[in-house]
Amino acid sequence: MKDVQKAIRFTMTLLISCILCVLAGVWLDEKLHSAPVFLLVLLAYAIGANFYLLWKAVSKDD
Repeated sequence: MKDVQKAIRFTMTLLISCILCVLAGVWLDEKLHSAPVFLLVLLAYAIGANFYLLWKAVSKDD
């Protein structure tokens, strides 16, 4: 059960952070007229940060 909770927590964190970064990226791109630059940068940051947290959590359990 503990592993299921960790998986759900990671999934929700990934989903929420990606949604927030996409919204912020779209808003910044509209304000600064910079097409998908901020959208892609912030989305890559969110995904990278979440996988870092996953790696950290998995390596802590070993």
